[in-house]
Amino acid sequence: SPLSSLLLANLLSILLTPESPDFKSDSTLWSMLYFALGGAQLIFYTGQIWLFAVNSEKLVKRLRTQIFDKMLRMPMAWHDDPNNAPGILTTVLASDANNVSSLTANVVGVVIQSLSAIVTGIVLSFVASWHLALLSLAIAPLIIFAGIINASLAAENTFESKELGESAKIFTEVINNIKTVATLGREKIFLQRYAALLPAVRKAAIKRGSISGIFLGLSNFIMFGFFALVFYVGALLVTKQGLGVMDMFLGMFALAFGAFDLGASQQLMPDVGKAVASSRTLFKYLDMKSTIDPEDPNLTLTEPIKGNIEFRHVTFKYPNRDQPVFNKVSFKIPGGRKVALVGPSGCGKSTVFQLLLRFYDTDEGHIFIDGHDIKHYNLKHLRQQFSIVSQEPVLFNGTIEYNIK
Repeated sequence: SPLSSLLLANLLSILLTPESPDFKSDSTLWSMLYFALGGAQLIFYTGQIWLFAVNSEKLVKRLRTQIFDKMLRMPMAWHDDPNNAPGILTTVLASDANNVSSLTANVVGVVIQSLSAIVTGIVLSFVASWHLALLSLAIAPLIIFAGIINASLAAENTFESKELGESAKIFTEVINNIKTVATLGREKIFLQRYAALLPAVRKAAIKRGSISGIFLGLSNFIMFGFFALVFYVGALLVTKQGLGVMDMFLGMFALAFGAFDLGASQQLMPDVGKAVASSRTLFKYLDMKSTIDPEDPNLTLTEPIKGNIEFRHVTFKYPNRDQPVFNKVSFKIPGGRKVALVGPSGCGKSTVFQLLLRFYDTDEGHIFIDGHDIKHYNLKHLRQQFSIVSQEPVLFNGTIEYNIK
């Protein structure tokens, strides 16, 4: 940080005058100040990361809870849409929320810290020597670029390629279905497919390693070139204009450290892009309006249900199908009567119950229960009146007691 450059400049200037009578006391003082700076960073970094992490998790908790609540309140037609498949919705709750979390937990704090570092570095550099400050400002973009390179190389410890993804896919499928693979004796076939992809992965890794080496060398060249130029100009200022050694070191290091911190923070810029895109996705879900909402305050009919059912000229087709299931269907079922619906698969037997539970609304016509249109019933009250044992029961991952509850 730029503050450490102030301590470093003073220490270096003291070390250049070992014959001074205050050499021991001054060196001890500035060394202890360096130690104190480390303790202060320990405290402030811990507090900064903790505060941002706590606020970030609170935000993510609210986002996930509210979006999950929205998903639960959407009609079945919405869930039937392939764009709302379980895998996509899971990704929204997991990955998109995490992307927003990384923005609030890491990026905001690091950006504020980096901006304050560069501003502090500029001020200290101009205080020490405006000549070196102007020179450092001119070269600062290169220093920032060097910081970006180092930060990017440190962050990207792995690489992605099509072949690597394919090899991982083969490995996962074989291990998950190892009994089938062993039964059919196909081990060598899958091994050959897996091994055939590895040379391309190796080639990509070598290429990336070479590029990383070149850019890392370029980054270090920029850094050492900067110090060489500033040392040379600083030496001229010391000999010809009487610039103090301590001021030379401070003017050189203050802006350089600040610029390098700012460059290192640029590794988080891709996270900003991901967070912005994820935020748009999350707000899209938060802004959704359900056409069949169990929490709709306007649905107030909660009187006891006797069970008189009437379908009156009902026409209905599922949103993802072209052919209608019902076309102007009408029938009545008195309460207390035992009725069997008989017909081939796909004729609409299960659809009757899905319409009664109001998973879907009819395209035309009306459904009445005890003389009231089911669209007027409170949805929770309506659905609590039904007991259903479906032909394909679904068990949740838990105990029998948990499933009953």
